[in-house]
Order: sequence, then C-alpha cells, then structure tokens
Amino acid sequence: MAKYLVCVSDERHASYEIERAILEKAGAELKLCHCESAADIAAQCADADAVLLDLAPMTAEAVAGLRKCKVISRYGVGFENVDLDAATAAGIQVTNVPDYCMEDVSDHALALMLSCLRHIPLRDRKWNIQADSFRLKGKTLGVIGAGRIARALIRKVSGFGFAEVVAYDPYISAEQLAEIGVRKVEKEELFRISDIISLHLHANAETNGMICKETLALMKPTAILVNTARGPLVDEHALVEALR
Repeated sequence: MAKYLVCVSDERHASYEIERAILEKAGAELKLCHCESAADIAAQCADADAVLLDLAPMTAEAVAGLRKCKVISRYGVGFENVDLDAATAAGIQVTNVPDYCMEDVSDHALALMLSCLRHIPLRDRKWNIQADSFRLKGKTLGVIGAGRIARALIRKVSGFGFAEVVAYDPYISAEQLAEIGVRKVEKEELFRISDIISLHLHANAETNGMICKETLALMKPTAILVNTARGPLVDEHALVEALR
C-alpha cells in the first residue's frame, strides 16, 4: 500500500505516466481528479498528502477541505489560482515550476510579434494588402516583467537590429538588466518609446489591468502589444476603445 496520496486536480494532459513513475519511487500513489470548483477539490482531494494543481481554483474553501495536505505544487509558472494566505494558515507549502515552457512561450511571443508586424494573418493568399508596418531594425522593444521568459525572448531577438531593448521590472536592478543588454526604465517611459511591448507578468492585484486607458494613451499609434502572460493584465474594454 502506498505511503502517500498525490492528487492531480484536473486531468488535462494526455498522460501522467512520468509523474506516476516518479511518485511511485517515493512511495506515493497518483490519483487523477476532475475538479472544476473549490467544492470539487474539497470532495475529490480531501485525503491527499499533496496536490498537483493545474487550473482548478484552490480557494480558501478548497484549502479548508484538504484534511492532510502538506504541499500544493502548481503546474506552470503562475499561481494566481491559489489562495496563498489560506494555504499558509493551513501549514501547506505552495510551489510552482518557474522555468516551465520558458522556450515555448518566448517562441510564441516572437511569433506573435512578427505576425503582427508583417500582417501575416491578413495576407493569407493576398500579398498586396495596404497596411501600416515598419522594420524591426532601429526600433525599440519594451518588456514588462524581466524574468526567465522575457530573458529568453531578449536572447532570441538579439540579432534583429533593435536600437535598444528596455524593461520595466521593479524587482530587478538596472545593473542586472544591463548585464543582458537591457536598459531599465520606468513604466511610463516604456509605454511612450516602445515600438513593440511584450508582457511577461503574473496576474495579481499589482498587475491586473496594467494595460488600461491611461497606459494605452501613452503608446505610439503604431505600437504592437503582445501578451503571452495572463489575460487580466489587459483591460479589454479599454483596448477595444483604443483600437477604435
């Protein structure tokens, strides 16, 4: 009989054999659950010693239903679907995977940047479309949030001929950014001078709605905004009005 029980909150992937094999060596049984709500977590994961959390909402209600849990391990970088205060109060450690999909997400940010720049989706079977565009050479790339994914993107565009790459990240020093060839700026300056802005942030009380009426008004009319982070960073109503 297994010593521990580890529950996967929502079975979204094709296979969990890698997790199962690793956990079996540690004396743990893997249980695949189908949780869409806090009540589902409390019902299906109540006896878990640990939870591998995907997209299910780990609210205070859900945490209260975990009778013996010691670890909530979040698949991926973000952990905004976890009530950290409730988990801490219950003595549960919360972890994430900080280097998850670092190369893949930065690849996607680059793909979106170039697709927008060259109007590729609009040019399907019609090359001579009249549309505003510009060359990358001599332009400015601004990244908001300069963590692992942003740094991977910066590395990948190093040969594109940007005049400069600037970053807004209050948690990273100017000296650290200078080491990777990036100039640290305040948020307002980044919005004003950037030709392309790429978002690389967690969604939380500090960042939600960062792209709003005021910040959109600072941007160049030709600017490209790429968001491969989280939807709530952008006020969609303000974005629609800015586009109109």
